[in-house]
Amino acid sequence: MKVEENTVHLRMLDPVYKNLYVGEEGLKSVHFLGCPLASAIACMLAKASGKMVTIQKVNVSVDGQIIEVRYRMVES
Repeated sequence: MKVEENTVHLRMLDPVYKNLYVGEEGLKSVHFLGCPLASAIACMLAKASGKMVTIQKVNVSVDGQIIEVRYRMVES
């Protein structure tokens, strides 16, 4: 995790939920609803910082081994 002013970059290696992205089931909901772990981390960042947090971008490697997430912390 790297923090730069109001932006947080997170890189997850071999994430627990990788099968949601590359599983044989062909699940599509994760692409609409988002990664549960990335959302939980957004909640944690909001609680710790006292700021609103938005998920700006999620990149998933083809094999699902790396998920990169960019969060933005918004002053209220």
